[in-house]
Amino acid sequence: MRHPDIFAAILVGGRGSRMGGADKARLREGDRTFVERLVAALAPVVAEVVLCGRAEQDYPETGCRLIADRHQGVGPLGGLEAALAAAPVPWCFLVACDMPAVDGEVLDRLAAQRQPNLQVVVPRTARLEPACALYHVDALTAVRAALARCSHALHHLVAALPHVEVAFEADLAARLRNVNRTGD
Repeated sequence: MRHPDIFAAILVGGRGSRMGGADKARLREGDRTFVERLVAALAPVVAEVVLCGRAEQDYPETGCRLIADRHQGVGPLGGLEAALAAAPVPWCFLVACDMPAVDGEVLDRLAAQRQPNLQVVVPRTARLEPACALYHVDALTAVRAALARCSHALHHLVAALPHVEVAFEADLAARLRNVNRTGD
């Protein structure tokens, strides 16, 4: 299903410290890098796909524009702030580059649970997955407040905002696999 009121923001700014400093966006699964897989899966179903990371990063093979994090060293919250500040449409599908199996079905499941009073729609597997969630642009004020308080954990942000948790079982939960270490 196409979602013209949602754009995808792929987080590529991580330092890859648990991967020996490797750029996780450039890790390969099959014949594509993680970031190429995500762009290919999401571009047909959203208004735009952007990459959020450090200003010096470059992924010309994706054809996506890079939105530079304005807050360095604060993890995914910095990427979310940059994405929401540049939002071309009301909803942002935030997804970490180290979740290469995320696809349009994951987005469809989350998008179906949006309601006017919500600012976050977040999947729940055995735990919350706030680095693969829908955020409304109205969450930007709370994101900036969290940055000002040095409260950088996405799960704390989600808990403070009007949100709904969407249960992901079996096949969909497997698509939220996060690659943090060699062998994941």
